[in-house]
Amino acid sequence: MFTLHFSEGKKVQLGYRLLKVLAENLPEEKEYTELTEALLELGMPSISEELIGNSLLTKAQYDTLWENGNLDVRRSLVDEEDFLANLSDAQAQDIINMNDPKMFESVARWAELLYPDEKNEQAIRLSGSMADSVLEHISTHPDSNVRAELVGNASAPAKFLPSLRHCIEQGMSRHIPLVGMSSDDVDALAHAPLDTLEYVAGNVEEIRSRTVRREVAKVLIAHPDPSVRLALAENCKAPEFVLKALLNDPDVDVASTARKKLNDRYDTDDND
Repeated sequence: MFTLHFSEGKKVQLGYRLLKVLAENLPEEKEYTELTEALLELGMPSISEELIGNSLLTKAQYDTLWENGNLDVRRSLVDEEDFLANLSDAQAQDIINMNDPKMFESVARWAELLYPDEKNEQAIRLSGSMADSVLEHISTHPDSNVRAELVGNASAPAKFLPSLRHCIEQGMSRHIPLVGMSSDDVDALAHAPLDTLEYVAGNVEEIRSRTVRREVAKVLIAHPDPSVRLALAENCKAPEFVLKALLNDPDVDVASTARKKLNDRYDTDDND
């Protein structure tokens, strides 16, 4: 049991269920710092999990939770941006050694946090070589879900992302690293399945290189299957030249969709 001491000398014992509700709903205000610390000191993994993510937790408390936490607690920590943004070399090595797919998926989802601004304190806690080592393990992990999570992160370092051709060969059609696509990847589109082409069409604006983005768009605009062109027309973030080109599409649905998207865009511009 957990006992609360009041200034009047009264004591109230709290059972687990009430403690859990308290941890779940604890306000993130500094007046509750001592209560947060007291709850953590209970050493109950389920209570600690509820507190992870609370802005009252300090870096030292995160470190203590990591050292003393079980697998569930550590998974919760790695799923927390603030923890990853202050990861240490030792903690990164623990993540590698544990080789836990769920933990790797969380790191992959926020891979960019491993490379902070040089002014950030993490530059001292986590070295670039260790950050690289973690992502190298993730990029070559045998679990396809782990690799897919990294590929699906548009902010992940390009050097750890597979080529479009590799994604197609491995059946990772909906987890394609569009950001760093090169001209060499454009040729691979000719052999890509429809779901891959539709995914690229729906996210073509993510391609960083303007030249490559235009090359890819031209391939998609000319694709013989209307499903690909329709996916492109339905993309509200598609470049304007793409939508204008689709106005003359032989398929009435593609042409009308492109026209609607353009009209919506012009209406929004006028309102601004």
